[in-house]
Amino acid sequence: MNAVTRKLFEMLQSDSSDRRRAAAIVVGELGIREPRVLKALVVMAESSERTVQEVALDALAGIRSPATIRFFIPLLEGD
Repeated sequence: MNAVTRKLFEMLQSDSSDRRRAAAIVVGELGIREPRVLKALVVMAESSERTVQEVALDALAGIRSPATIRFFIPLLEGD
């Protein structure tokens, strides 16, 4: 994981929802496919904060990688 991806990963786990949303937007725009980053986005997608959920799902969808499909299945199943 390079330094930029590492910093974004850290931001995705921040206590600040603003930082998490900002990082998710950048991850989605850059199409970062690092598995730990994708998992952090899934955790965000399960947040109780609607805006955090929406940004995380947009980022996952924007990555457009077959690898992201497995992260959507539990959300669709409600697990």
